[in-house]
Amino acid sequence: MSTKKNLIIAGCYAGTLVLGMVLGPKFQKDSSSSLNGTFIPFLPGGREEKVEQVFNIIKEKYVDPVNVDSLQDLAINDVLKTLDPHSSYLPPVDAKQLSDDLEGNYNGIGIEYQLLNDTLLVTGVNKMGPAAKAGLKAGDRILEINKVNIAGKQATNKRIVELIRGRRGTAAQLTIRTPGRRDRVVAVTRDKITVSSIDVAYMIAPAVGYVKISRFGARTDEDFVRELDLLKKHGMQSLILDLRENGGGYLSAATSLCDQFLGEKKLIVYTKGTHEPRTDYYATADGKFQTGKLVVLIDENTASASEVVAGAIQDLDRGTVIGRRSFGKGLVQEQFNFGDGSALNLTVARYYTPSGRSIQKNYKEGTNAYFEEILNRHKTGELSSSRQHLVDSLYKKGKVYKTVSGRPIYGGGGLCPIYMCLLTPLDITIIILL
Repeated sequence: MSTKKNLIIAGCYAGTLVLGMVLGPKFQKDSSSSLNGTFIPFLPGGREEKVEQVFNIIKEKYVDPVNVDSLQDLAINDVLKTLDPHSSYLPPVDAKQLSDDLEGNYNGIGIEYQLLNDTLLVTGVNKMGPAAKAGLKAGDRILEINKVNIAGKQATNKRIVELIRGRRGTAAQLTIRTPGRRDRVVAVTRDKITVSSIDVAYMIAPAVGYVKISRFGARTDEDFVRELDLLKKHGMQSLILDLRENGGGYLSAATSLCDQFLGEKKLIVYTKGTHEPRTDYYATADGKFQTGKLVVLIDENTASASEVVAGAIQDLDRGTVIGRRSFGKGLVQEQFNFGDGSALNLTVARYYTPSGRSIQKNYKEGTNAYFEEILNRHKTGELSSSRQHLVDSLYKKGKVYKTVSGRPIYGGGGLCPIYMCLLTPLDITIIILL
């Protein structure tokens, strides 16, 4: 087994040894017991060997055919679910997809898409990518990939990625529907695709720049600095940083981005856990936007690494956080890679904002309740209530922290913006200019 230490705070995966911790005690038997009259001797090696025996017996004796590998994956996931909502096991395909997304490169055809009414709608095409060379344009709909129907209920993001990505040089056969034209079949040769973490970056008004970041991957800081330099050349003095819908990514990417905004030796975040000593992350003197107005947009899907950024900006009074309350994920995962391509993402630490607060929301009611909490915000009227109403209801019994200027802030349940609203970038521009 090879181990690669990647600290992932996101959004958003063990072997037979772990299985033994749960399954071993359940299958201990008295020596007089039997299975269909067959005596199963207890091996002196311990629970790991016993678990292996159980799976071998199932494979050789069970009444119906069984995929033992799938059973093992289910058992691993059951173990991890008892820990926290973000410790998880990733089968090889899922582990590779996560790695590709965070590293910012993969072999594919170079399109952006959305699932609209169970149909794959192309929303953007990489100008230099294979799809563009094959004539695909934004607005096209993809009905089939390699003769597999992806319209309707079977159109899932995971299924689409599995079909579109593949070995470089191989072809993906697409059935395309373009308004006003007959359906056509196009063969697109897969090639290496490099994806930026920056969705868009432009001048939204004179002296005001706007940058939206979708994830914190290996290239985020590099991509941001490049766009920042371009915006400065166009006279940018104030910046709107949009982290809405950003589910997180690498901790190192988040701290590197914060470094662009903060002065030397400013504490960005610190992490600690039972087996992980406290580690502090400080800004350097190299930041390229340490002065100038800064506004950070967040919403209920702003999570993990993006909450690290927003939390540091808020605690240090470097800028103004506006939008909806963030997701509330304050856990750090370390990735352990296995030889078969699968991976274990295990929570090893909590992270704390500069004021010392953890923004992790409660997960003691189980994984389902944890993720459904986002839906409950709509039901409780939080999105249409004042910030004071939220403070009274959510943070009433919690500890109050202070920003460097003495303004009260709160831990647990996510980051609470100073303005509880979901304004458009244009609205924020007006606020900046006033």
